[in-house]
Amino acid sequence: MHLKIKIFIITFLAIGNFSFKDQDVDREIKMVRIGFYQATQNSKKAKPLSIIIKNFKSKSSIIKAYEGANMAILAKTRWSPFSAIRLVKKAVKMLALAVIQSPQNLEIRFIRFAVQKNIPSFLNLSKNIEEDKKFIIENINSFNKNVLSNNMRNYILTFMMEQGGYNKEEKELIKKRLT
Repeated sequence: MHLKIKIFIITFLAIGNFSFKDQDVDREIKMVRIGFYQATQNSKKAKPLSIIIKNFKSKSSIIKAYEGANMAILAKTRWSPFSAIRLVKKAVKMLALAVIQSPQNLEIRFIRFAVQKNIPSFLNLSKNIEEDKKFIIENINSFNKNVLSNNMRNYILTFMMEQGGYNKEEKELIKKRLT
């Protein structure tokens, strides 16, 4: 295993502060959330995250959603446009599967929304933007501080404010959730 990957994994494992109810699942989700956020900031971090996800024994729908989103980030690193498009198509399918498995999960809907919002429209792979946007605004009060960290919650809501394409009334509702 490469040194950078080892360091990445050790960093994730050192993050601590996990609950005891289902420690392995909580740890995996926390690792993936942090890794995904880092990959959105630097696409070179998507490859180590994909290796970590592949080593999970079972994958919940939320992990599948992050895996799909991570694939979309990995597509940016491909030199071949055909390879990138194949990876994006695979990402879209994985996100669709995650939504089918957990259709009421707000975080999964946000992940799919964010990915599809950033896919070039000419690929015709962003068919759920309006559906997810509507779901998110209808369920905005479900952004529970007990489920998501304040940083992740605020990241999602800020993203929705900036890229969601909401009207003034909807933006006011999102602003209320941010405070």
